[in-house]
Amino acid sequence: MGVGRGAGVDNKGVVSKAVRGIGLGVLVAALAACSTGNGGTASGTATLQQALNDYTAGNVTLAKSEFQTVVKNDPNDKYGWYNLGVIAQGAGNNSDAGKDYLKSLAIDPAFESALYNYGVLQFQADQIPSAISYLRRAVAANPGDANAHWNFGLALARTGKPADNKEATTELNKALKINPALIKSLDISPKSPLTSGSGLKAVGGTGASVGAVTTSSAP
Repeated sequence: MGVGRGAGVDNKGVVSKAVRGIGLGVLVAALAACSTGNGGTASGTATLQQALNDYTAGNVTLAKSEFQTVVKNDPNDKYGWYNLGVIAQGAGNNSDAGKDYLKSLAIDPAFESALYNYGVLQFQADQIPSAISYLRRAVAANPGDANAHWNFGLALARTGKPADNKEATTELNKALKINPALIKSLDISPKSPLTSGSGLKAVGGTGASVGAVTTSSAP
């Protein structure tokens, strides 16, 4: 199973949640969306909430069309681009997924879900310097995300540099401090401290969940 966490509150006063992680080279991602209106169809007035509803009902092709309508109507909707990236990645189209995540980040450079997912894509593509850069930004945007710290640590450990290995150990231990149960999902024997050379593997699994959407009471 993936690991859930809140993506925060955007400037529209809407809370979005996402579930995502990586497991042995497979990114598990879920839609994070906010509600921008009511009603509408894919022909021209689709909303993020409507597209999310269709996705949860299993109508992925329709949801993709609706998210495309959302970004056509509002090219600055970061959630629309992000969700298109999730759908593309779910279909195994990592190239398009990366482009969509970058479009989301061009709108909001601190959007942690997009930073994390793009960083993981780079990690999977063995683009380690880029993975480190984006995952570093992800943990800065959300210091409480155990998954981000863990995979940031793994990326750092891949460089083989002593300084990076030291920082990798710090990040891995931060992840376990935030979520002690993480070690059970990784099937690693407890060590004190956990070092970056302990036969580590990436966080995550093979299932995906869909994030809930909750409108906040903020004005």
